[in-house]
Amino acid sequence: MNFDWNTYIDLAKTLNAMRDESAQRSAVSRAYYGAFHAASITLRTNGVLTFPQDARKSHAKIWNVYKKSQSRNCRRVGVKCGRFMDLRHDADYDATVSFHAADVGIIINDVENAVVDLATHVPEGYTGPTTLPNNLNQFLARLKTALGL
Repeated sequence: MNFDWNTYIDLAKTLNAMRDESAQRSAVSRAYYGAFHAASITLRTNGVLTFPQDARKSHAKIWNVYKKSQSRNCRRVGVKCGRFMDLRHDADYDATVSFHAADVGIIINDVENAVVDLATHVPEGYTGPTTLPNNLNQFLARLKTALGL
C-alpha cells in the first residue's frame, strides 16, 4: 500500500499542539510536504509535464507548472504554495525566524485549503517539444557516424 502523504498534515497539527518551537518548525515542514506531494501526485496522475528548464529543481518544477498556467486559479495556488516552500525553508534553515503556534495553525489551515485547490485546479503544464530539435538530431547523427559509433 502506498503511503498517504496527507498524514503529514495531520502530523503537523499534532506537532503544533506541542507548543515547542522545534515542534512548530517541524509542523511547518510536514505541512509543506503534504502539499508538495499532493501537487506531485496530481501532476503525475493527470500526465502534466513540468518545464525542462526546471528538471533539476524538484520543488520549483512542481510550483512553476502552477505559476505559469493559463488558469488564474492554478497561478494563485502556485504562488501560495511557493510561499509555503519559503516558510518550510525558513523553518528548516533560518534560526532567526520565529514560529508561534497561532501562526503555524494558520499555515496548516492554509495548506489544507491549498491541497483541495491542488486537486481541483490542474494546470496544463509544459506543452513544448519533448524531443531534441531536428537540426540537433541531425548533428548528433553525423557526429556518431564520424566517430564510428
